[in-house]
Amino acid sequence: MKKNVKIIVSALLALLLLTTCLPALPVFADTDTVVNVIGKTATVRKQSTVYLGEVVVNGVSMMKYVYSDDLSHSESVYAVLRDGLSEFEDGAYAALIPEILGQTEEVGLAACTNKNFTSSMDEVWKSAENAGKSIYTTKDVLSSSSEDLYETNADFAAKCDGALTDPDSYLYGADIVDPTGDQYAVCGVLGRLSTSITDTVTYTVIDGKLVKLIDRDYDYDCESTTVICTKVELLSNRIETVSSEERLSKASTVYLGDVSIDGTVSVKYVYSGDLTASGTVALAVKDCLSGMEDGDFAALFDGFDYYSASTGLVLCTDPDKTAVMDENWADARYVGDLYSPGATVLYENGGALYDLDAGFGTTTDEHNGEVQSYIDTILDADKRVIVHTDVSSFDDVYYTIYEGQIVKHVETTVVYSCEAVTVVYTKVRLTADAALGDVNGDSFKNVTDVTAILNILAGGAAPEHLPIADIDKDGAITVSDATILLNVLAYV
Repeated sequence: MKKNVKIIVSALLALLLLTTCLPALPVFADTDTVVNVIGKTATVRKQSTVYLGEVVVNGVSMMKYVYSDDLSHSESVYAVLRDGLSEFEDGAYAALIPEILGQTEEVGLAACTNKNFTSSMDEVWKSAENAGKSIYTTKDVLSSSSEDLYETNADFAAKCDGALTDPDSYLYGADIVDPTGDQYAVCGVLGRLSTSITDTVTYTVIDGKLVKLIDRDYDYDCESTTVICTKVELLSNRIETVSSEERLSKASTVYLGDVSIDGTVSVKYVYSGDLTASGTVALAVKDCLSGMEDGDFAALFDGFDYYSASTGLVLCTDPDKTAVMDENWADARYVGDLYSPGATVLYENGGALYDLDAGFGTTTDEHNGEVQSYIDTILDADKRVIVHTDVSSFDDVYYTIYEGQIVKHVETTVVYSCEAVTVVYTKVRLTADAALGDVNGDSFKNVTDVTAILNILAGGAAPEHLPIADIDKDGAITVSDATILLNVLAYV
């Protein structure tokens, strides 16, 4: 054992002697980094097909649509397709392709200028002729076509090819290959599904400065999309059209209150005197509230019977108060006075919840976007939660003559009655300490007390009872205390 220790000690001494004899290594204050892109490879992992369709009846364009059953639900794939079609037909088809974020496992795309058909689009819509015949009473097919847009439209082809020749494109200079490694001829739009980067790092010294050299390889997995343009012209003696619109049937208001008194009383509630509390309206409000950072308000709906009441909503963290909740609860100060009559307001913030809470704003936008996605003429949400409460329809029938024949027109309008819900939020902090804020002890609360707080912060004399200057009761005298007192005075 002692022999082993001696060997280790001898080795360490030899290493120390060796390092002290070596010349000192230079110390570089700065290091530059140089990135060299040495290769790009775009591998076509998937091929998909998108169908652009137009149905013309009696010389009138009835609809245009975009359909695919295999297009990847990818931000990049949608974006390059939209860009490729931006100059075709004045961008009419590009406008139908939504802007999405990220990528999911979903595939397919269905969008139509007449939103009423979007949900029913299927593989029949790969042909405009078949789609038209499935909708309209057809007497004759005047013309029908289906063609590869890359081969027939120079502007679209230039857009596709430009992805490889534009220096600002991520595909510029890339080797486009198919899964077997053979050269692939681009004949449509090329969207990126994923990217992998491989860096090889070396160091060198240039002009006395250490330089980090990075040789970078990009590998892109791509989807190649062929675009087929299909069009039909039909002759018909009966034309039926369907449009949809939203109409405001009711506007209601929901009040959220967050009241705290000296940290000993804390209550949160949801109140409405006019909300349609039964069915989908209250449930939609709860779903939108679930986006709030404060999850207490959505949690108040747990166990709520959405079919027990017709109008009004009373939910409270203090169950003893639900029986007395009325229109006065629209004012959070009133609620505070119930618990502590005459309490002083230290802080109050309120307004439309949509403006105050980003999470609620996001979930509300998502909710409205979903329920209005298939409506042609939508109601202006104006920061409100839109809920469909009823649906009805009516027909407008008239006749025209086309090509010597009588044509019957039936225009159906589907009307969705809506309730638009405004959510108002108020947060109030109160104190039952009557002396709080009377920093100079003159029995009044005014701007001189604000000045006294600022003097304390500047190193001046502090009041004998220091807590009366701690307006927000956080244990310290800060600028926040002066600000809160100013707000209180402004309200009074």
